[in-house]
Parts: sequence; structure tokens; C-alpha cells
Amino acid sequence: GPELLGNTMFWKYYEDINPKYVFKCSTIEYRSLKLMLFETIFYVMLLGVLTGYIDACRGSMTYYTTKAGRDFWRICDANSVCAIDEVNDEASFWQFIRQQFIPLTFSDRQEYEPVLDLAVDWESGVVKYGAKANTIYELNEMSVVWHPRYIGDSKTNILLGNVRLRQLRMRNKTDCIIGEVFQQVTNECFGPFSADKQSRKSYDERWTPTQVEHCYTWHPSNITDQVDVYGSGGLYPGDGFVMDVPLSLAEADSQLSDLQTWHWIDQATRAVIVELNTLNPNVNMITNIRLLFEFLPSGQIRATTNVFAFRTIWLSLSVM
Repeated sequence: GPELLGNTMFWKYYEDINPKYVFKCSTIEYRSLKLMLFETIFYVMLLGVLTGYIDACRGSMTYYTTKAGRDFWRICDANSVCAIDEVNDEASFWQFIRQQFIPLTFSDRQEYEPVLDLAVDWESGVVKYGAKANTIYELNEMSVVWHPRYIGDSKTNILLGNVRLRQLRMRNKTDCIIGEVFQQVTNECFGPFSADKQSRKSYDERWTPTQVEHCYTWHPSNITDQVDVYGSGGLYPGDGFVMDVPLSLAEADSQLSDLQTWHWIDQATRAVIVELNTLNPNVNMITNIRLLFEFLPSGQIRATTNVFAFRTIWLSLSVM
């Protein structure tokens, strides 16, 4: 009867089907075999579409773009010796960031004009226009000359947006206990990172330079627009203490020098995430790069590089 149409017994025991019923269009055997044929064709087509999608997303060009990005930002030489692997303490971290990493983002010019004269109010998260409201989109007496921010000597990659440093910290005396013997020596201890016990307290000092004061204030993920990052020390949320690298190399080094001098990184630091995005117009691929520096409670610094490349054809324009 019709209730047997598509029954799994036709798949399991197809060898028991009587051939004489297969040639009659009104029989349940014929109708079930016809349904099985259509299902097979559908699954083959679905498998082909999924295979094509995966190949387009993770093809050879994606692999080589990802590998090139990882080697470039880890600053590796021909012998696969990478500068990032030499980061083992706070001094070597700042040396890597200031003397090796940041200069790579200014390989074409020492200073770039902003696309718009904008400023971020970190208290409210609102983007405000500057006094002059210079723009590259309108030709008038206030128009500015825009230069693509090429990365590397080959000029095949363009930096999209700013480079951002984001720090996550732990509260004092959380997930750690100071022994009685050592309580006379110190009253501070900071355990492994935990998102629900992270520090949200501003920690700038009295004479902290004004240009970096906002870097010592915590911001939630809906203000930073950052996502979670997985590391060996735990899951690091999109919150944190943020520093956006300026568009001038001299100004960038000045602010980074102030952060180093005024202890932006200290014993409470558990992770610093450096994030940027690049575009390769030759192969229509955008690459997201995240350098994760984990400051473990043991004093060890563990550096991890996450590079994700994808084709721009999979992107859709924002409707907002």
C-alpha cells in the first residue's frame, strides 16, 4: 500500500524485490525504486556542491595565502627561524612589537592619512566626526589624498583598518592563595585567566600621558567589536583594554613607548592579542591575523599565531 512508499526495507532487502513488479508503474516496488533513484541523484548533487564549496574556501590559493601570512607576521627567515618565538618575557615582547612587528605595517610609508577625520569616544563607544571632517569621498577644498596601505615590498597585500592591541587581566587574589610565609613579602597574586574573574578596573597612574590614558580603561565586547580567542590558557573574550595603533609610525612608537614606560603590561596581564586584516586584490582574498601572547601565571609567555584567509566572494554587503 501507499504507506510502504519509501520504507527502508527496500534499501535493506533490495535483492528480495520481485523483478516482475519493477516494470509496473503502479506497484509499490516501482515507485519506491524511483524514489530511491531521485534520492541518490539528490545526495550526489549535494555532495558535489559541498565539495566545490570546500574546495573554493580551502583551496590551494587559500593554503598558500594563509602560509605566507603566517610566515610574514611571525617574521620568519629562510631557515624557518621566527622572531616571535624569541618572545619569552616582557622586554622581548615590547622589542618584538615596537622594533619588528609595527614597522612592518609601515613598510610603504611612514604616515597615512585617515579615510575620515573620526575619533572614538571610548566612554560611550560612539564614533564622532572631527572638526574638519576631511574625507576622500568628496572633492572639495578639504579633500585628502588617500594612499593604500601596502604591506611588504611586493605590494600585494593592503592593510584594512587599524592594528589593534587588546589586553586581558585578572583580579588580585583570584584563583590563587598566598602562603603565610610569603604574606609579609607580597600581598598580590594572580591566578590563571577566567572570563568571569577578569579585571575591569582602570589602572592608569597619576602621571600617565594623556594620549594613552584610554588604554588603561576596560571596555566590553560590544564596544571593542572583538570576538573570543581560544588559547592554551583558556578562552579569552572580546573584552579588554584596547590600544589602536595610530596611522603615523612616529606617533605609534611614541604611544607604545609610553605604554611600556607606564606599565600597561604587569603581573596582572594574562593575554595580549594583536589583530589586523589584510586584502590581497590579486587573488581576492582577505586574511585575518591574530597574534596571541599568553602571560601564564608561571611567568612564561606563549605566543600563538592564528591566520584565517577566505575569498571575498563569500562576503555580503552590510545592510546597516
